[in-house]
Amino acid sequence: MSLVNGVVASAVGGLVGALAWAGVSYAADYEIGWIAWGVGALAGYGMSLGLGGACDKSSGIVAALIALVSVFAGKYAAVHFAVHRSLAEATSSPIEDKSLVIRLADGVVEEWEAQGKPLTWPAGMTIEDAEGPADYPEGVWPEAQARFTAMSAPERERLRVELGEQRASALSAAESDFAVEGFMESLGPHDLLWGALAILTAFRLGSRPRGTASGTPTT
Repeated sequence: MSLVNGVVASAVGGLVGALAWAGVSYAADYEIGWIAWGVGALAGYGMSLGLGGACDKSSGIVAALIALVSVFAGKYAAVHFAVHRSLAEATSSPIEDKSLVIRLADGVVEEWEAQGKPLTWPAGMTIEDAEGPADYPEGVWPEAQARFTAMSAPERERLRVELGEQRASALSAAESDFAVEGFMESLGPHDLLWGALAILTAFRLGSRPRGTASGTPTT
């Protein structure tokens, strides 16, 4: 039987296992590492099923490689789902009045710079980092607060909506970067353990001819 059948079935098994791992991790809000072992078992069993049990060492190696890819894919998906949920919660959180004042303060800085007005920033502080009165050049925060006080309720709401849209757009654009960073930071010794078990299991199931025990053909 063609090895292609085994590869396809093994890949399907690995994909199902990876999605299950990611789904369980998302639902539990916790990464359950031992499920990776099951991903390897599904990849190996898929190989055996696809080949009708006519397995050998080469099919086991292929199954092990598929298991490796599936395990990492499942872990990445789990991290990506977690990041997506965190960003969704951050996006839906209300915009506080202080954030509006910060936006106005940034506008004051831009206006004064355009007018050539001298601005002395606190040591190590820039407009990208400023988040409070002490972070801005002298006079900027009081001016921003005065502008906020002078705004009508509809004007404040329009600014609040604008900031919310900007925040959502920025977080959405950075989602993939956050997922990759979180994936790299989450890798640890336990991943090597479960990954190794998954690969070994996939190899054993994907290389053992059906109807054998301990890898020894029956006669």
